[in-house]
Amino acid sequence: MWYSGILFSQRVAPGIFVILATTGSADHGASSLACPLLMLLWGMLFEIPEADIKSGGYFANAILFGLYLGNTFSSVQMLVLTGFTGSFILFILTRSMNHILWIKYHLPVCSYPFVLTVFLFTFLCQSEEYWFGTLFMKPWSYSGGRIDEFFHNPFKLNIADKLAYEVLGFVFSVGSIFFQKKFIPCLMAAIALALTSRIMTFMAILGYSISRVLMAIFPFFCGGHETAYGFNAVLIGIAIGGGFFVPGKKTTLLMISSQFIGFFLGLFCISSARITGGDWTALPFNLVVSGILLSLQGRIPQAKPMMPGIAFETPEETIAYYRRYEERIFLRSISFPVFGRWKIVQGFNGNETHKEYWRYGVDLAAVDESGSRFRSTGINTEDYFAFNAPVLSPVEGVVSAVWAEIDDNPLGSMNLAAPWGNYVIIYSAGIYIGLYHLKKASTPVVPGQSVFIGTPVGSVGNSGRSALPHLHVQLQLYPAVGSENIPFLFHDLLVEEENASVFHPFFKPEESLIASTVPPNDTHRMLLFPRNGESWHLEIEESGKKSVISWKFAYSLYGNVLVTSEDEEIEYHVGLKSVEITRFSAKGFSPLNLFALSISDMPFAMKRDLQWKTILFGRNAHHFLSITKQALSWIVGDIFSATCFKTTIEETREAEGNSETVFSIVSAFSLQHQRLSQTGMQIFFSFGANGFLSLVVKNDQQNIVKIRKIASE
Repeated sequence: MWYSGILFSQRVAPGIFVILATTGSADHGASSLACPLLMLLWGMLFEIPEADIKSGGYFANAILFGLYLGNTFSSVQMLVLTGFTGSFILFILTRSMNHILWIKYHLPVCSYPFVLTVFLFTFLCQSEEYWFGTLFMKPWSYSGGRIDEFFHNPFKLNIADKLAYEVLGFVFSVGSIFFQKKFIPCLMAAIALALTSRIMTFMAILGYSISRVLMAIFPFFCGGHETAYGFNAVLIGIAIGGGFFVPGKKTTLLMISSQFIGFFLGLFCISSARITGGDWTALPFNLVVSGILLSLQGRIPQAKPMMPGIAFETPEETIAYYRRYEERIFLRSISFPVFGRWKIVQGFNGNETHKEYWRYGVDLAAVDESGSRFRSTGINTEDYFAFNAPVLSPVEGVVSAVWAEIDDNPLGSMNLAAPWGNYVIIYSAGIYIGLYHLKKASTPVVPGQSVFIGTPVGSVGNSGRSALPHLHVQLQLYPAVGSENIPFLFHDLLVEEENASVFHPFFKPEESLIASTVPPNDTHRMLLFPRNGESWHLEIEESGKKSVISWKFAYSLYGNVLVTSEDEEIEYHVGLKSVEITRFSAKGFSPLNLFALSISDMPFAMKRDLQWKTILFGRNAHHFLSITKQALSWIVGDIFSATCFKTTIEETREAEGNSETVFSIVSAFSLQHQRLSQTGMQIFFSFGANGFLSLVVKNDQQNIVKIRKIASE
């Protein structure tokens, strides 16, 4: 894994191929292993924390420096001397740059220590050779097989040869990252890249292609430096296209634009090398990455391209996670602060008052079944359903400020002298939640008082800049009244869409929609809280054959439920009103994963014909994609999504003279994006008062798999 880290990977297989690529000669193999071992020795000697060494780029820089030594010096004396001295210099530079770049500026060290150390040694050796005629560095040799001779032959007469040269150019450029010049080691390095990630491989090819176009367009002499340009372009493509950003359209555009900067920085390095004799190796890549990351700091949280705040093994996993949880990651979610049916009369970027610094406010007004805001004539404030309705704390926190002395306005009038009216502001986890336009003298809380979700904090009024009774809700960065607000989500809402009640575990407020909070249901909630160590024994019937498997339940340190079955595991979080799958199994169509898919985003307050949907990304979506997307997944990686539409069926079953209410969650995948399809694949998940009963997978009404719970202990 020391070796695979050079390609931004933490997988073993790419590391094995990198080792195979670098051990083709004794010089490369010995020195590339000796230098990281020396780096480990320096770290242990000076008592550097092990976690710092593993995550600080120490080993990757040491391996690259060892490869440089094996490629540059032929005598054992020089290898030993430069290896011992250079590894210590590398250790000091890596340690120092971790403090300067990462701790102070939140920038990765990349391969700066390696670049500076190599420049120091090449500058010293080149100057000694020039002035005193001493031979330190062994000459570059391209001798090898037919492929090597073909690639290094400057004359390519026909189109087929030129195309082959470009393909080989990419392979040799990847190998040049590890100071390899022959085809077989370079091919091993390219295989390592392909095993790391298909997205990274695609970005590397795209980046290399752009560099070749730039070399052809601009009238600068780059002869002899093709692979130097190539490996910098490959590294920029890997880092910008998938290593440091979530892959996407803007990420790809950013990577393409970065290649232009890398090209001109490469020209500077070539010119500098002609004058000084020092080799700048991967300096263009390092400068481009640092410049891009530094320039994109301090943006709004959901700005794209996004920088992942969580480490993933591959860009494919990153894009799957962020597409599923994008809004949940970057936006705070709060509970609905009112009871009953409420209409969002003005949402984000509203046409009336939600502009500029206050564009992320939400105005709520209570409505009846017909959508009316008032009971009778609507000529006074008491006619409005919203007026005097209780306002609840949507978060756990501490009351920051309260004001309840402003008179409520007559209908159609507004108090512009005190536009925010009466209010309660609650501090919670670094932000403030403002509840405005409250009724005069209706607030039972005081500053400094602790509140919880559902604590009454006031009543809806018509104070301030409010012509009709409504509640204004916003999340703000500062405690001052009416401060700049930020976007947010409501969680656990029932939204009326197309004459259907649709459950949203997380809901971005949309104007004109009518929503209500989901009631709690501890009976169904406790069904997903098994005993620690409880086991379920299940009978599986598939293709006429029956078998028995077991699922075992445990709890994580975070209180999440872990379910294991043989060599797979899922994890889910039981909230107050719904369940959220935090980790699916890697086996997309396994019984355990089908169970996770069935209960994903399930509300506990079940009722007939309740609908919701779950979005699957990555490997979990593969089995539910169209044949075309499944084929493309093998080429570009698991970057596609599948939408699972769900509805509930309520029925009464008779068993041994007793009747039992059974709910079934029907999950369907529709290419036409309809809520429920009667054809195609469907999953029926049934549970009763005692918990899970059965899970049946059907395709065009034909049973494929049937899972039945037979015992628990």
